[in-house]
Amino acid sequence: MSLRRVDRAVAEYVELREQLMAATDEFVELVTGIIDDAGINYLTVTGRTKSVGSFAAKARGILAADPTADPLLKVTDQVGVRVITYVQRDIDAVADLLAEQFIVLDDRDLGEETAAAGRFGYASRHLLVSRSADALSSDAAAGPTAYDPLTCASIQLRTVLQHAW
Repeated sequence: MSLRRVDRAVAEYVELREQLMAATDEFVELVTGIIDDAGINYLTVTGRTKSVGSFAAKARGILAADPTADPLLKVTDQVGVRVITYVQRDIDAVADLLAEQFIVLDDRDLGEETAAAGRFGYASRHLLVSRSADALSSDAAAGPTAYDPLTCASIQLRTVLQHAW
């Protein structure tokens, strides 16, 4: 891993961060509006833009595993939104609503993954969504693939109990 590549990626991230903070605010507003319009009860919808330190740590790990990778495209949680609902069925309802409004690039239920590994612990549903039509792959069979930090967000869906755990 080249420290110069990490430094370059971090410098690019620092330059982009102000725009990412605005994108975070926009995603929080969009997601809140979608849930409010559907009449789903929830505790909170919050957002955060990844800190420079956290981005740097992830960039180091990514470049250690693949020196040719582009951390700006591989760190897919630069814009993060967390939705905390009261009950599990609302997580599924919110996920369905978001899939109607955004292009879903990835959908992972970490609670199911933890249980499948024979462990008890962290449970949360994570969606990687894009609000750009450019996210669609040219190969329809491959599904959507294009991550762009300014038009994509990692959305974490959890219940109050999952959040407290």
